Amino acid sequence: MRQKFYLIMVLALMLVASACGASSFDIQCKEKEESLRVSLLIFDMEQRNAFEEIASNFSIHCPLTNISYVSINDAQYKQRSMEWLTEGNNIDVMLWLWSADLKSLANKGLVEPLTALWQEPQMQSHAPVLKKLATIDKEQFAVPFSQGFWGLYTNATLLQDHGIYKLENWDELISACKVLSQNNVTPIAIGTKDKWSILAWFDYLILRIHGLVFYERVIRGEIPFTDDRMLVIFKKWKELIDNRCFLHRAENFTFKQVLPLFYRNKAALVLSGNFLVSQIPDEIVADIDFISFPIINSDTPKYELSPVDFFIIPSNSSNKELAKTFLRYLSTAEVQSKINNKIHFMPVNPKAKLNGNKFVYAGIQNITSSFGLTQYFDRTATKNYYLPIMDELVIFLQEGDVDKTVNQLELIRQTTFELK
Repeated sequence: MRQKFYLIMVLALMLVASACGASSFDIQCKEKEESLRVSLLIFDMEQRNAFEEIASNFSIHCPLTNISYVSINDAQYKQRSMEWLTEGNNIDVMLWLWSADLKSLANKGLVEPLTALWQEPQMQSHAPVLKKLATIDKEQFAVPFSQGFWGLYTNATLLQDHGIYKLENWDELISACKVLSQNNVTPIAIGTKDKWSILAWFDYLILRIHGLVFYERVIRGEIPFTDDRMLVIFKKWKELIDNRCFLHRAENFTFKQVLPLFYRNKAALVLSGNFLVSQIPDEIVADIDFISFPIINSDTPKYELSPVDFFIIPSNSSNKELAKTFLRYLSTAEVQSKINNKIHFMPVNPKAKLNGNKFVYAGIQNITSSFGLTQYFDRTATKNYYLPIMDELVIFLQEGDVDKTVNQLELIRQTTFELK
């Protein structure tokens, strides 16, 4: 409940800032030529262009500073980021998504402490939950930049053409799958070739059936996959498989490759984060809606996925002071407003202007009506746990074998947490 309260306060402050405007930031620059290399995980050109504009604006304040970006796609970013942290490739600022790995990086001395920066005035209005995510042993090692939201994007016009007007609960979702399949429409577009997208279904099934505390215990490896409560999750998931809800041979497609089906009335639903918004063609925006994942257990409060993106400074950066100046700049309400509104994310600075489109406002409403939030599975679980889990979940979507899947996942849990 505390987290929900803070997020409502953040939303209220952002709405006030939208009306009142945001103050600028006085940047202190050195009077000498400097270069800063920043790594980004790029999902589309709109995001890249937004960051290029930020670099140009920063250079207006600091004309002797050159900012260059190293842009990598999702499939390669985490692997490359570990190389940058350990091999001295002179990346000064890094976009970082995986809060679970931050502790390991800090303990190994691979990231620069940013505790002093968090004590500065521009950071004091940030929600305490954001500071907590950046904190390891009472020191802060990351600066939050954007907050996302997940849910179902629906081709509302296509659904209505088939007499489907509500998807508020599980029975309505199953019924919709049956109607759409009978009419040669793929109910749910999903591409699991790059595997990470399968975790959203795992996350939401756990959250909707058993809630957040249980979900966190699964993340920590405290719940056997052979437990009856886990079996319920996979049996529910099998209902979707048996009712032909998912795209056939999803393992042959990436997340992006299935989106044209959604845009061209060949598929009705996509479970996605808000990074999808910038990829929806302008001519069909009016046909697309954003809704919360359907309720499964009415006794379980509604929890949502809302990942937070951070920036960190590698310990091997050769220009740490300039990197910190850039993070100060990125933390200001003015910059947060400009870039997050362009990429359709939510700024974490509550004084930022909120000029989001209908999807962003729907996402905020979904978040503020929830009982609590969590990050995505691969952000909160360790890499050696979530990677093999993804592999098994992709196979499960193909085969629908509950017993085989939970037994394989249980072996992964026991191996990861050395329970044998």
